[in-house]
Amino acid sequence: MQSEPSLAGAGPVGVLSPHLDDAALSCGQLLINRPGSHVVTAFSDGPVVKKVPSWEVASGMFKPGDDVMEVRRSEDVEALSFAQAHAHHLGFWDLQFRPPLSVPLGRLRPAARAARKEAEKSRLVSEVATRLQPLIETLGVTTWLVPLGLRHFDHQITAAAGARLAAHVTERTWVVYAELPHSMRLPEDIEAALDNLVAQGFSVEPLVVADTPVVPRKRELLGYYRSQLTPLGAAVERAATGPEKYFTLSRLP
Repeated sequence: MQSEPSLAGAGPVGVLSPHLDDAALSCGQLLINRPGSHVVTAFSDGPVVKKVPSWEVASGMFKPGDDVMEVRRSEDVEALSFAQAHAHHLGFWDLQFRPPLSVPLGRLRPAARAARKEAEKSRLVSEVATRLQPLIETLGVTTWLVPLGLRHFDHQITAAAGARLAAHVTERTWVVYAELPHSMRLPEDIEAALDNLVAQGFSVEPLVVADTPVVPRKRELLGYYRSQLTPLGAAVERAATGPEKYFTLSRLP
């Protein structure tokens, strides 16, 4: 019986993260076991807020006039420093801060609404991939992890950008990870995302990560994302203790 492929050893990796906490939530144990790794966050910026969005209201940390994403970037740098990893921020605006389309989507018919969202997704996938590729080519890591793209629009964009690069930058080893805590309650979404990769011409297989469990240290790592702890609630502990899931990503000839 053929054994599953494994990612053994303590060499650093690169992780593409949709938001400023996703790499820690989904790959925290892997990062802690691989000092010197690099985390590149796609949606890492936004404006000084005039009205505090509901997620930030839940944190209890922000008021009108605050630069929310500057606070979050500082948390990310601090957290990844704890994991002995390097933080890189691509600077795209988080979904909740991006300006609305000129015609509000709610006023469009369903087909037109879907077309407008798909056009925005296509544009951002191209821009994220274009900005990410030079980092992949210059940073000294040969294994890159990209998200499956579960549910959230920004996750889907980041996943598509990662898959695009995996198809063209063939001298790297590519891995996909299932985003925690979503993956624990959405197993059907994992299967759908994997099927989508297969439809794009990839081979995907479960990947064994031969690491020492470090749940207490991952819990400590997540604690650095102070502005996210209250809004995430019990999801933080689920991510700290839940299984990190990885899959190989290989382009079929």
